[in-house]
Amino acid sequence: MFTRGSQAWSIISLQTTRILGIARSIVGNLNRVKVSPVALKEPLPPRHDPHSLYGVIPADTRKLFDIREVCAHC
Repeated sequence: MFTRGSQAWSIISLQTTRILGIARSIVGNLNRVKVSPVALKEPLPPRHDPHSLYGVIPADTRKLFDIREVCAHC
């Protein structure tokens, strides 16, 4: 390997680490506000009690259950 006997590789590595740290701090301090292309609103509460799903899905997940019934609870 070319850099085996020299310290050139460690100097390059330190410089790269320093440069990446500077770049991360610059990007982290940009005053950019993210604008969403869609209007955001609060989510609606669930129609059914989430704990009622425990009665729809069996404890043994190898048993079959109707996925339409799960979707109806959402």
